[in-house]
Amino acid sequence: MDIRKINTLNRIKEGFVTVLDTKKLSECTTNDIVNSAEISKKTFYNYYQNKQDLLHEIENDLLEGLKEALVIDREELKDVKHLPGADEIKELAEVAFNHTLAFCNENKHALSNLLSSNDC
Repeated sequence: MDIRKINTLNRIKEGFVTVLDTKKLSECTTNDIVNSAEISKKTFYNYYQNKQDLLHEIENDLLEGLKEALVIDREELKDVKHLPGADEIKELAEVAFNHTLAFCNENKHALSNLLSSNDC
């Protein structure tokens, strides 16, 4: 995919999430999103039909990223062939959720806004 397209899509998504810092989804308009993303309406509509279409893509991206992180983390545990005790569980937990927690940390702004009482 073209780097300019990736950059534009990221700007639109980040702009939308930023708008949700101050507005509920039901109050957010396409104008709010394009102003926050610093793009034209035409550019927005080249990629998305409406804000629900954008929201759906962001949700799918987040879910896919979370699934990928969980799969990687699960690999850390696949060699455990016995029921670990409490101390071993603590040790395993230190590595077993690193990718998942890192993903959540990297996406905390979007996750926070989408999981808030924001009509999403």
